[in-house]
Amino acid sequence: MSFDYSRTGALFLLILMSTSLFSQRAPFNREEFINRRDALMNKADADMIILFGKPAPETGTPFRQDNDFYYFTGIEDPGSVLIMLPSSGESVLFQPVLAEREIYVSGSNILCSGEDPAGKGFDAVVPVGHLDEYIVRNCGRRSGSDVYIRIMPPDVVNGGRMEMDLHYARSARSHYNDQPTLNTYRVNKLKERYPYINFHDISPLVDELRVIKTDWEKEILRKNGKVSAEGVKAAIMVTEPGVYEYEVEAAAMNVVSSHGALGAAYPPIVASGPNSCTLHYDRSSRKAEDGDVLLIDFGACMDYLTMDISRTWPVNGKFSPEQKKVYRLLLAIQKACIESYKPGVKEKDVIAYVEKKLGKMDLDLSGLENYISHSMKPPAENGELKVENIISGFGHFVGMAVHDVGVYGDEGLRPGMVFAIEPGLYNPEIGIGVRIEDTVLITDDGCEVLTRAVPKEIDEIEELMNVE
Repeated sequence: MSFDYSRTGALFLLILMSTSLFSQRAPFNREEFINRRDALMNKADADMIILFGKPAPETGTPFRQDNDFYYFTGIEDPGSVLIMLPSSGESVLFQPVLAEREIYVSGSNILCSGEDPAGKGFDAVVPVGHLDEYIVRNCGRRSGSDVYIRIMPPDVVNGGRMEMDLHYARSARSHYNDQPTLNTYRVNKLKERYPYINFHDISPLVDELRVIKTDWEKEILRKNGKVSAEGVKAAIMVTEPGVYEYEVEAAAMNVVSSHGALGAAYPPIVASGPNSCTLHYDRSSRKAEDGDVLLIDFGACMDYLTMDISRTWPVNGKFSPEQKKVYRLLLAIQKACIESYKPGVKEKDVIAYVEKKLGKMDLDLSGLENYISHSMKPPAENGELKVENIISGFGHFVGMAVHDVGVYGDEGLRPGMVFAIEPGLYNPEIGIGVRIEDTVLITDDGCEVLTRAVPKEIDEIEELMNVE
Protein backbone atom coordinates (compact mmCIF):
# COMPACT_ATOMS: atom_id res chain seq x y z
CA MET A 1 0.00 0.00 0.00
CA SER A 2 1.07 3.64 -0.34
CA PHE A 3 0.64 5.82 2.72
CA ASP A 4 -1.02 9.21 2.59
CA TYR A 5 1.72 11.19 4.31
CA SER A 6 -0.57 14.05 5.35
CA ARG A 7 -2.69 11.57 7.29
CA THR A 8 0.41 9.80 8.61
CA GLY A 9 1.70 13.13 9.88
CA ALA A 10 -1.59 13.86 11.60
CA LEU A 11 -1.46 10.43 13.22
CA PHE A 12 2.12 10.99 14.42
CA LEU A 13 1.09 14.33 15.92
CA LEU A 14 -1.85 12.64 17.68
CA ILE A 15 0.49 10.09 19.29
CA LEU A 16 3.10 12.70 20.20
CA MET A 17 0.66 15.12 21.82
CA SER A 18 -1.07 12.49 23.94
CA THR A 19 1.95 10.47 25.08
CA SER A 20 3.13 13.01 27.65
CA LEU A 21 -0.31 13.10 29.25
CA PHE A 22 -0.76 9.40 30.00
CA SER A 23 2.61 7.63 29.80
CA GLN A 24 3.40 7.23 33.50
CA ARG A 25 2.44 3.95 35.14
CA ALA A 26 0.75 4.06 38.53
CA PRO A 27 3.19 3.81 41.46
CA PHE A 28 2.77 1.15 44.16
CA ASN A 29 -0.15 2.11 46.39
CA ARG A 30 0.57 0.64 49.83
CA GLU A 31 -2.65 1.80 51.49
CA GLU A 32 -4.81 0.50 48.65
CA PHE A 33 -3.57 -3.07 49.05
CA ILE A 34 -3.75 -2.94 52.85
CA ASN A 35 -7.36 -1.77 52.63
CA ARG A 36 -8.23 -4.58 50.22
CA ARG A 37 -6.76 -7.21 52.55
CA ASP A 38 -8.58 -5.73 55.52
CA ALA A 39 -11.86 -5.78 53.60
CA LEU A 40 -11.39 -9.45 52.68
CA MET A 41 -10.48 -10.43 56.24
CA ASN A 42 -13.61 -8.67 57.50
CA LYS A 43 -15.74 -10.66 55.04
CA ALA A 44 -14.28 -14.11 55.71
CA ASP A 45 -15.17 -16.03 58.86
CA ALA A 46 -11.79 -17.69 58.68
CA ASP A 47 -8.84 -18.73 60.77
CA MET A 48 -6.59 -18.27 57.76
CA ILE A 49 -6.71 -17.14 54.13
CA ILE A 50 -4.14 -18.46 51.64
CA LEU A 51 -3.57 -16.99 48.16
CA PHE A 52 -0.93 -18.29 45.76
CA GLY A 53 0.90 -16.19 43.21
CA LYS A 54 2.12 -17.54 39.89
CA PRO A 55 5.18 -19.79 40.27
CA ALA A 56 7.28 -18.52 37.36
CA PRO A 57 7.12 -16.70 34.02
CA GLU A 58 6.10 -18.72 30.99
CA THR A 59 8.96 -19.09 28.54
CA GLY A 60 9.12 -16.25 26.05
CA THR A 61 6.32 -14.15 27.56
CA PRO A 62 6.36 -11.28 30.06
CA PHE A 63 5.42 -12.33 33.59
CA ARG A 64 1.91 -11.41 34.67
CA GLN A 65 0.96 -12.12 38.26
CA ASP A 66 -2.16 -14.09 39.23
CA ASN A 67 -5.05 -11.61 39.29
CA ASP A 68 -6.40 -12.48 42.74
CA PHE A 69 -2.95 -12.52 44.32
CA TYR A 70 -2.01 -9.20 42.73
CA TYR A 71 -5.31 -7.61 43.77
CA PHE A 72 -4.43 -8.07 47.45
CA THR A 73 -0.66 -7.56 47.30
CA GLY A 74 0.48 -5.51 44.29
CA ILE A 75 3.47 -7.88 44.24
CA GLU A 76 4.75 -9.30 40.95
CA ASP A 77 7.55 -11.50 42.33
CA PRO A 78 7.12 -15.09 41.04
CA GLY A 79 6.61 -17.94 43.50
CA SER A 80 5.05 -15.79 46.23
CA VAL A 81 2.29 -16.87 48.63
CA LEU A 82 0.14 -14.66 50.87
CA ILE A 83 -1.31 -15.72 54.22
CA MET A 84 -3.79 -13.52 56.06
CA LEU A 85 -4.88 -14.10 59.67
CA PRO A 86 -8.24 -12.36 60.22
CA SER A 87 -8.12 -12.71 64.02
CA SER A 88 -5.00 -10.53 64.24
CA GLY A 89 -5.21 -8.72 60.91
CA GLU A 90 -1.71 -9.93 60.00
CA SER A 91 -0.51 -10.35 56.43
CA VAL A 92 2.58 -12.47 55.83
CA LEU A 93 4.28 -12.86 52.47
CA PHE A 94 6.19 -16.05 51.62
CA GLN A 95 8.82 -15.96 48.89
CA PRO A 96 11.48 -18.29 47.47
CA VAL A 97 15.09 -17.89 48.51
CA LEU A 98 16.80 -17.06 45.23
CA ALA A 99 20.24 -18.22 44.15
CA GLU A 100 22.78 -15.60 43.15
CA ARG A 101 22.45 -16.70 39.53
CA GLU A 102 18.66 -16.20 39.61
CA ILE A 103 19.08 -12.69 40.99
CA TYR A 104 21.73 -11.92 38.39
CA VAL A 105 19.54 -13.11 35.51
CA SER A 106 16.04 -12.02 36.58
CA GLY A 107 16.41 -9.69 39.54
CA SER A 108 15.68 -10.03 43.23
CA ASN A 109 12.48 -10.31 45.24
CA ILE A 110 11.52 -8.57 48.50
CA LEU A 111 12.87 -11.39 50.68
CA CYS A 112 16.34 -11.51 49.11
CA SER A 113 16.70 -7.77 48.63
CA GLY A 114 16.43 -7.15 52.36
CA GLU A 115 13.69 -4.59 51.76
CA ASP A 116 11.60 -3.68 54.81
CA PRO A 117 8.30 -5.60 54.39
CA ALA A 118 6.42 -2.81 56.15
CA GLY A 119 7.12 -0.61 53.15
CA LYS A 120 4.88 -2.89 51.10
CA GLY A 121 2.34 -3.24 53.90
CA PHE A 122 3.26 -6.73 55.18
CA ASP A 123 3.97 -7.79 58.74
CA ALA A 124 6.73 -10.14 57.60
CA VAL A 125 8.33 -11.70 54.54
CA VAL A 126 9.32 -15.33 55.16
CA PRO A 127 11.02 -18.03 53.03
CA VAL A 128 8.38 -20.08 51.21
CA GLY A 129 9.96 -23.25 52.58
CA HIS A 130 8.40 -22.33 55.96
CA LEU A 131 4.86 -22.18 54.54
CA ASP A 132 3.66 -25.57 55.77
CA GLU A 133 5.14 -25.06 59.21
CA TYR A 134 3.30 -21.73 59.42
CA ILE A 135 0.00 -23.38 58.45
CA VAL A 136 0.48 -26.08 61.11
CA ARG A 137 1.45 -23.63 63.84
CA ASN A 138 -1.63 -21.50 63.22
CA CYS A 139 -4.23 -24.16 62.32
CA GLY A 140 -2.88 -27.46 63.61
CA ARG A 141 -3.50 -26.96 67.33
CA ARG A 142 -7.17 -27.84 67.00
CA SER A 143 -9.27 -29.82 64.59
CA GLY A 144 -11.76 -28.04 62.38
CA SER A 145 -9.92 -24.83 61.59
CA ASP A 146 -11.51 -22.87 58.75
CA VAL A 147 -9.10 -21.98 55.98
CA TYR A 148 -10.15 -20.10 52.85
CA ILE A 149 -8.36 -20.80 49.57
CA ARG A 150 -9.31 -20.34 45.93
CA ILE A 151 -11.21 -23.41 44.73
CA MET A 152 -12.82 -21.83 41.66
CA PRO A 153 -10.59 -21.47 38.58
CA PRO A 154 -8.37 -18.41 38.29
CA ASP A 155 -9.17 -15.70 35.79
CA VAL A 156 -6.59 -14.32 33.38
CA VAL A 157 -6.30 -11.00 31.57
CA ASN A 158 -8.29 -12.20 28.54
CA GLY A 159 -10.55 -14.80 30.17
CA GLY A 160 -12.93 -15.04 33.12
CA ARG A 161 -13.18 -17.88 35.65
CA MET A 162 -15.88 -19.78 33.75
CA GLU A 163 -14.07 -19.23 30.44
CA MET A 164 -10.97 -20.80 31.96
CA ASP A 165 -13.06 -23.74 33.20
CA LEU A 166 -14.44 -24.13 29.67
CA HIS A 167 -10.89 -24.05 28.31
CA TYR A 168 -9.84 -26.80 30.74
CA ALA A 169 -12.89 -28.88 29.79
CA ARG A 170 -12.10 -28.58 26.07
CA SER A 171 -8.46 -29.48 26.68
CA ALA A 172 -9.58 -32.64 28.48
CA ARG A 173 -11.49 -33.95 25.45
CA SER A 174 -8.48 -36.17 24.91
CA HIS A 175 -7.43 -38.16 27.95
CA TYR A 176 -3.81 -37.42 27.05
CA ASN A 177 -4.48 -33.79 27.96
CA ASP A 178 -6.58 -34.58 31.03
CA GLN A 179 -4.45 -33.39 33.92
CA PRO A 180 -5.23 -31.32 37.01
CA THR A 181 -4.73 -27.59 36.72
CA LEU A 182 -2.23 -25.94 39.03
CA ASN A 183 -5.10 -24.42 41.00
CA THR A 184 -6.80 -27.81 41.42
CA TYR A 185 -3.49 -29.45 42.33
CA ARG A 186 -2.91 -26.94 45.11
CA VAL A 187 -6.42 -27.45 46.50
CA ASN A 188 -6.06 -31.24 46.46
CA LYS A 189 -2.59 -31.06 48.00
CA LEU A 190 -3.78 -28.92 50.90
CA LYS A 191 -6.79 -31.15 51.56
CA GLU A 192 -4.62 -34.27 51.39
CA ARG A 193 -1.96 -32.88 53.69
CA TYR A 194 -4.36 -31.35 56.21
CA PRO A 195 -7.50 -33.55 56.37
CA TYR A 196 -8.46 -32.04 59.75
CA ILE A 197 -8.82 -28.52 58.29
CA ASN A 198 -12.06 -27.28 56.73
CA PHE A 199 -11.24 -25.65 53.42
CA HIS A 200 -13.64 -23.11 51.88
CA ASP A 201 -13.66 -21.24 48.58
CA ILE A 202 -12.55 -17.61 48.90
CA SER A 203 -13.51 -16.80 45.27
CA PRO A 204 -17.07 -15.49 45.94
CA LEU A 205 -15.75 -13.08 48.58
CA VAL A 206 -12.91 -11.94 46.33
CA ASP A 207 -15.34 -11.38 43.47
CA GLU A 208 -17.64 -9.26 45.67
CA LEU A 209 -14.73 -6.89 46.26
CA ARG A 210 -13.33 -6.88 42.74
CA VAL A 211 -16.68 -6.11 41.08
CA ILE A 212 -16.91 -2.71 42.81
CA LYS A 213 -13.98 -0.59 41.72
CA THR A 214 -12.13 1.58 44.23
CA ASP A 215 -11.33 5.26 43.62
CA TRP A 216 -7.76 4.29 42.72
CA GLU A 217 -8.98 1.74 40.18
CA LYS A 218 -11.42 4.24 38.67
CA GLU A 219 -8.60 6.66 37.93
CA ILE A 220 -6.54 3.94 36.26
CA LEU A 221 -9.57 2.87 34.22
CA ARG A 222 -10.23 6.46 33.15
CA LYS A 223 -6.65 6.76 31.99
CA ASN A 224 -6.87 3.42 30.17
CA GLY A 225 -10.14 4.49 28.54
CA LYS A 226 -8.43 7.56 27.11
CA VAL A 227 -5.33 5.66 25.98
CA SER A 228 -7.26 2.81 24.39
CA ALA A 229 -9.49 5.35 22.66
CA GLU A 230 -6.44 7.02 21.14
CA GLY A 231 -5.30 3.60 19.90
CA VAL A 232 -8.60 2.97 18.13
CA LYS A 233 -8.57 6.47 16.63
CA ALA A 234 -5.09 5.76 15.26
CA ALA A 235 -6.39 2.52 13.73
CA ILE A 236 -9.21 4.41 12.02
CA MET A 237 -6.81 7.02 10.65
CA VAL A 238 -4.49 4.52 8.93
CA THR A 239 -7.34 2.64 7.25
CA GLU A 240 -7.72 2.83 3.50
CA PRO A 241 -8.18 0.30 0.67
CA GLY A 242 -5.11 -1.93 0.44
CA VAL A 243 -4.11 -1.69 4.10
CA TYR A 244 -3.43 -4.98 5.85
CA GLU A 245 -5.23 -5.80 9.06
CA TYR A 246 -1.90 -6.19 10.87
CA GLU A 247 -0.96 -2.63 9.89
CA VAL A 248 -4.16 -1.34 11.49
CA GLU A 249 -3.45 -3.42 14.60
CA ALA A 250 0.11 -2.07 14.75
CA ALA A 251 -1.17 1.53 14.72
CA ALA A 252 -3.38 0.84 17.74
CA MET A 253 -0.69 -1.11 19.60
CA ASN A 254 1.92 1.58 18.99
CA VAL A 255 -0.26 4.14 20.75
CA VAL A 256 -1.04 2.09 23.86
CA SER A 257 2.53 0.79 24.17
CA SER A 258 3.91 4.33 24.04
CA HIS A 259 1.51 5.28 26.86
CA GLY A 260 2.82 2.71 29.33
CA ALA A 261 0.37 -0.14 28.71
CA LEU A 262 1.42 -3.63 29.80
CA GLY A 263 0.10 -4.82 26.44
CA ALA A 264 -3.23 -5.57 24.84
CA ALA A 265 -5.99 -6.75 27.16
CA TYR A 266 -6.72 -9.61 24.74
CA PRO A 267 -5.64 -10.62 21.23
CA PRO A 268 -6.81 -7.64 19.14
CA ILE A 269 -9.62 -8.33 16.69
CA VAL A 270 -8.95 -6.43 13.47
CA ALA A 271 -11.36 -7.89 10.95
CA SER A 272 -12.10 -6.63 7.46
CA GLY A 273 -14.80 -7.76 5.05
CA PRO A 274 -15.89 -11.37 5.67
CA ASN A 275 -13.63 -11.59 8.74
CA SER A 276 -15.87 -9.04 10.48
CA CYS A 277 -18.48 -11.81 10.85
CA THR A 278 -16.16 -14.05 12.93
CA LEU A 279 -16.63 -12.89 16.52
CA HIS A 280 -13.13 -13.67 17.79
CA TYR A 281 -11.12 -13.48 14.58
CA ASP A 282 -7.53 -12.63 15.57
CA ARG A 283 -5.23 -13.48 12.63
CA SER A 284 -4.94 -9.90 11.31
CA SER A 285 -3.65 -11.14 7.95
CA ARG A 286 -6.12 -9.99 5.27
CA LYS A 287 -5.79 -7.00 2.95
CA ALA A 288 -8.78 -4.67 3.40
CA GLU A 289 -10.57 -3.88 0.16
CA ASP A 290 -12.64 -0.98 -1.14
CA GLY A 291 -16.25 -1.55 -0.06
CA ASP A 292 -15.35 -3.56 3.07
CA VAL A 293 -16.15 -2.64 6.61
CA LEU A 294 -13.36 -2.97 9.15
CA LEU A 295 -14.27 -4.04 12.69
CA ILE A 296 -11.86 -3.58 15.57
CA ASP A 297 -12.24 -4.99 19.08
CA PHE A 298 -9.37 -3.63 21.12
CA GLY A 299 -8.27 -2.44 24.53
CA ALA A 300 -5.12 -1.99 26.57
CA CYS A 301 -4.08 -3.50 29.88
CA MET A 302 -2.71 -0.78 32.15
CA ASP A 303 -1.63 -1.39 35.74
CA TYR A 304 -3.48 -4.73 35.70
CA LEU A 305 -6.77 -3.17 34.59
CA THR A 306 -8.25 -3.69 31.13
CA MET A 307 -10.43 -1.84 28.63
CA ASP A 308 -12.76 -3.06 25.87
CA ILE A 309 -13.76 -1.07 22.76
CA SER A 310 -15.33 -2.07 19.46
CA ARG A 311 -15.82 0.17 16.46
CA THR A 312 -16.74 -0.52 12.84
CA TRP A 313 -16.01 1.76 9.88
CA PRO A 314 -15.88 1.67 6.07
CA VAL A 315 -12.45 0.96 4.64
CA ASN A 316 -12.94 3.57 1.90
CA GLY A 317 -14.08 6.24 4.36
CA LYS A 318 -17.74 6.33 3.34
CA PHE A 319 -20.55 4.14 4.70
CA SER A 320 -22.65 2.42 2.04
CA PRO A 321 -26.47 2.50 2.41
CA GLU A 322 -26.49 -1.12 3.68
CA GLN A 323 -23.69 -0.45 6.17
CA LYS A 324 -25.44 2.71 7.36
CA LYS A 325 -28.72 0.87 7.96
CA VAL A 326 -27.13 -1.71 10.27
CA TYR A 327 -24.87 0.82 11.95
CA ARG A 328 -27.66 3.28 12.74
CA LEU A 329 -29.75 0.57 14.39
CA LEU A 330 -26.88 -0.67 16.57
CA LEU A 331 -25.83 2.85 17.50
CA ALA A 332 -29.40 3.68 18.54
CA ILE A 333 -29.54 0.52 20.68
CA GLN A 334 -26.16 1.16 22.28
CA LYS A 335 -26.89 4.80 23.07
CA ALA A 336 -30.28 3.87 24.56
CA CYS A 337 -28.60 1.24 26.75
CA ILE A 338 -26.13 3.80 28.05
CA GLU A 339 -28.96 6.25 28.79
CA SER A 340 -30.71 3.59 30.89
CA TYR A 341 -27.75 2.60 33.06
CA LYS A 342 -27.96 3.79 36.67
CA PRO A 343 -27.94 2.23 40.13
CA GLY A 344 -30.77 -0.22 40.75
CA VAL A 345 -31.48 -0.90 37.07
CA LYS A 346 -31.95 -4.55 36.08
CA GLU A 347 -31.51 -6.20 32.70
CA LYS A 348 -35.24 -6.31 32.00
CA ASP A 349 -35.39 -2.55 32.63
CA VAL A 350 -32.73 -1.96 29.99
CA ILE A 351 -34.56 -4.08 27.42
CA ALA A 352 -37.83 -2.24 28.09
CA TYR A 353 -36.16 1.19 27.85
CA VAL A 354 -34.42 0.36 24.58
CA GLU A 355 -37.60 -1.01 23.01
CA LYS A 356 -39.52 2.11 24.03
CA LYS A 357 -36.77 4.38 22.70
CA LEU A 358 -36.55 2.58 19.36
CA GLY A 359 -40.33 2.66 19.02
CA LYS A 360 -40.13 6.45 18.78
CA MET A 361 -37.43 6.43 16.09
CA ASP A 362 -37.87 6.17 12.34
CA LEU A 363 -35.46 3.31 11.59
CA ASP A 364 -35.41 1.29 8.39
CA LEU A 365 -35.31 -2.36 9.47
CA SER A 366 -35.92 -3.94 6.08
CA GLY A 367 -33.50 -6.75 5.26
CA LEU A 368 -32.20 -7.12 8.80
CA GLU A 369 -33.77 -10.57 9.07
CA ASN A 370 -30.67 -11.76 7.18
CA TYR A 371 -28.39 -10.71 10.05
CA ILE A 372 -27.57 -12.62 13.22
CA SER A 373 -26.55 -11.35 16.64
CA HIS A 374 -23.93 -12.38 19.24
CA SER A 375 -26.40 -14.99 20.46
CA MET A 376 -26.68 -16.42 16.92
CA LYS A 377 -30.31 -15.36 16.82
CA PRO A 378 -31.92 -13.26 14.07
CA PRO A 379 -32.81 -9.71 15.19
CA ALA A 380 -36.22 -9.77 13.53
CA GLU A 381 -39.14 -12.14 13.77
CA ASN A 382 -42.01 -11.72 11.31
CA GLY A 383 -40.58 -8.30 10.55
CA GLU A 384 -40.71 -7.22 14.21
CA LEU A 385 -37.50 -6.13 15.91
CA LYS A 386 -36.59 -8.15 19.01
CA VAL A 387 -34.13 -6.14 21.09
CA GLU A 388 -33.47 -9.05 23.44
CA ASN A 389 -32.12 -10.98 20.43
CA ILE A 390 -29.45 -8.32 19.92
CA ILE A 391 -28.50 -7.43 23.50
CA SER A 392 -28.65 -9.35 26.77
CA GLY A 393 -29.38 -6.21 28.77
CA PHE A 394 -26.00 -5.56 30.34
CA GLY A 395 -22.70 -6.65 28.88
CA HIS A 396 -19.78 -8.32 30.61
CA PHE A 397 -17.85 -6.96 33.58
CA VAL A 398 -14.47 -5.34 32.86
CA GLY A 399 -11.60 -5.09 35.33
CA MET A 400 -8.43 -7.10 35.89
CA ALA A 401 -9.81 -9.49 33.28
CA VAL A 402 -11.55 -8.20 30.19
CA HIS A 403 -14.38 -10.60 31.08
CA ASP A 404 -14.10 -9.80 34.75
CA VAL A 405 -15.48 -11.50 37.84
CA GLY A 406 -18.76 -10.57 39.48
CA VAL A 407 -22.53 -11.00 39.39
CA TYR A 408 -25.24 -8.37 39.11
CA GLY A 409 -27.47 -9.82 41.83
CA ASP A 410 -31.07 -8.99 42.63
CA GLU A 411 -30.26 -5.33 43.34
CA GLY A 412 -29.18 -4.70 39.73
CA LEU A 413 -26.48 -2.17 38.92
CA ARG A 414 -24.41 -0.64 41.70
CA PRO A 415 -22.04 2.35 41.74
CA GLY A 416 -18.50 1.25 40.99
CA MET A 417 -19.42 -1.54 38.58
CA VAL A 418 -17.62 -1.41 35.24
CA PHE A 419 -18.81 -3.32 32.20
CA ALA A 420 -18.83 -3.29 28.41
CA ILE A 421 -21.95 -3.11 26.25
CA GLU A 422 -21.49 -4.50 22.73
CA PRO A 423 -24.49 -4.88 20.42
CA GLY A 424 -23.54 -6.45 17.12
CA LEU A 425 -25.11 -7.76 13.92
CA TYR A 426 -23.44 -9.99 11.34
CA ASN A 427 -24.28 -11.14 7.82
CA PRO A 428 -21.69 -13.69 6.61
CA GLU A 429 -23.41 -13.98 3.21
CA ILE A 430 -22.42 -10.43 2.24
CA GLY A 431 -19.45 -10.03 4.61
CA ILE A 432 -20.80 -7.23 6.78
CA GLY A 433 -20.29 -7.46 10.52
CA VAL A 434 -20.91 -4.43 12.73
CA ARG A 435 -20.22 -4.09 16.45
CA ILE A 436 -20.18 -0.96 18.62
CA GLU A 437 -18.80 -1.35 22.14
CA ASP A 438 -17.94 0.99 25.00
CA THR A 439 -16.79 0.39 28.56
CA VAL A 440 -18.87 2.22 31.17
CA LEU A 441 -18.58 2.96 34.89
CA ILE A 442 -21.77 3.08 36.98
CA THR A 443 -21.86 6.28 39.04
CA ASP A 444 -24.15 7.44 41.84
CA ASP A 445 -26.76 8.75 39.40
CA GLY A 446 -26.00 7.25 35.98
CA CYS A 447 -22.94 6.06 34.13
CA GLU A 448 -19.67 7.41 32.79
CA VAL A 449 -18.52 6.21 29.36
CA LEU A 450 -14.80 5.59 29.87
CA THR A 451 -14.16 5.14 26.14
CA ARG A 452 -16.17 8.13 24.92
CA ALA A 453 -13.17 9.68 23.14
CA VAL A 454 -13.56 7.25 20.24
CA PRO A 455 -15.91 8.65 17.57
CA LYS A 456 -18.99 6.56 16.87
CA GLU A 457 -21.36 8.87 15.00
CA ILE A 458 -21.30 8.20 11.26
CA ASP A 459 -20.29 11.74 10.29
CA GLU A 460 -17.55 11.81 12.98
CA ILE A 461 -16.01 8.57 11.70
CA GLU A 462 -16.10 9.69 8.09
CA GLU A 463 -14.57 13.04 9.04
CA LEU A 464 -11.74 11.36 10.98
CA MET A 465 -11.00 9.02 8.06
CA ASN A 466 -10.74 11.94 5.66
CA VAL A 467 -8.32 14.11 7.63
CA GLU A 468 -6.07 15.95 5.19
